[in-house]
Amino acid sequence: MHFRIMKKMLKHLKSLFEPEETHFPRPVSSGFPLTASPLFLFNQPMASWSPSLAQSPHTLTSTPLEALRILTWNVDFASPNPPLRMHTLLANLESFLGEETPPIVILLQEVHPDALKLLLGYEWVRRNFAVTNIALARNSLTYGTVTLVTKDLFPSVGRCFRVPFKESAYGRDAVFLDLKIVNPQVDGSMTQGGKIRDKVLRIGNTHLESLSGHGTVTRPLQLATIKDVLSLPEVYAGIVGGDMNAIAVEDEDLPAWVGLKDLWEGDGGETWGYQPPCSFPPRRLDKILAMGDVRIVQGTQMELIGVGLKTGPDEGCGIAGEGYVSDHYGLLSTIQVRMKT
Repeated sequence: MHFRIMKKMLKHLKSLFEPEETHFPRPVSSGFPLTASPLFLFNQPMASWSPSLAQSPHTLTSTPLEALRILTWNVDFASPNPPLRMHTLLANLESFLGEETPPIVILLQEVHPDALKLLLGYEWVRRNFAVTNIALARNSLTYGTVTLVTKDLFPSVGRCFRVPFKESAYGRDAVFLDLKIVNPQVDGSMTQGGKIRDKVLRIGNTHLESLSGHGTVTRPLQLATIKDVLSLPEVYAGIVGGDMNAIAVEDEDLPAWVGLKDLWEGDGGETWGYQPPCSFPPRRLDKILAMGDVRIVQGTQMELIGVGLKTGPDEGCGIAGEGYVSDHYGLLSTIQVRMKT
């Protein structure tokens, strides 16, 4: 009995000298559930989205790629007319990226079911992209995360899976996909007999817990879980983008604390609080974080997308309405990834 009391006292004393462990407990890599899911491609003859089977790293085709675009955007489930706003958003991206869409991974959060339905019916999406889901994930409540990847990268896509956050009050999660790409200018030493080593670039899409209180306590757990997923042995570099809900002082250094690098350079970068202006100060809620040798391509910088973008009174999709496409700006980065021995 006395031994147990002494053990508890020692544990408490230890916690006083290790406050980080007290406030930000790190989940272990074996402690999170992985929900495997296929990618979906639009089957033109059948006029439907069809699932594809995941490939193992050693059977994937390695795509030579000097740069990859990553776009993250919280598309706002709560404002009126989610389908109309999604239509305007996609038309804007189609115009911006062009018909010959360059290799890009698009990370969307707060996708309303009606907005997802419109996205899946949008011709540009059907022609150019594979998608991670054609319905909300089981853990999602009234909205969810959806990732799009251009078809030219599809032969290099390995596993696609989702990690629900068990401590979330909002059904939040992170969805991941693995890409087997190689930069031919810098990764020549990573070949063995002409074959790229069986490592992948893992890209995550997430929406961390909202608000203060429970959210402030939960976001470190969720981001640490993401970091653990990006640190698994088959991964040589990892990226996660999304709405990090960085509203508290504790959130400012959270990426660095868990071991992730913030790819935004310099001041500014606020993505929320302008559309429309409100009583809260603008915040840099949305971020693109990385681990491994991931960097913004020299001569480029991360861009804010959708600034001032509104729906028109007639978008040609049979839905009337007018307003901001989202209360968030999107973030677009062009990255370069180097494999390390």
